[in-house]
Amino acid sequence: MTKTMVDNDKTLERLRWQCRRGMLELDIVLQRFLNNDYQHLNDREKHTFAKLLEEADVNLLAYFNQTKKCPDSELNQFIRKLL
Repeated sequence: MTKTMVDNDKTLERLRWQCRRGMLELDIVLQRFLNNDYQHLNDREKHTFAKLLEEADVNLLAYFNQTKKCPDSELNQFIRKLL
C-alpha cells in the first residue's frame, strides 16, 4: 500500500467519524454524501466538505432545512450541491 493510499484511507476515516453527529438527520445526509459522492469531488470541494463538517450541528440542520442561509458563500454553494 502506498503512502498516498494510506493518507487517503486516514482522511476518509477521519471524515467518516466527523459525519457522525448528534442528530440522526445529519448523520444520514452527511454519511450518504460521503459514501456516494465524496470520491467524485475535486480537491477544492473536498476541502470545502471538511470545512462544512466544522459547523455546529444546529447550524447544519438549519442550512439543510433551508431555514437559515450559511453566511459563507463557498459553503452555501456546496450545501446546495450536497442537497
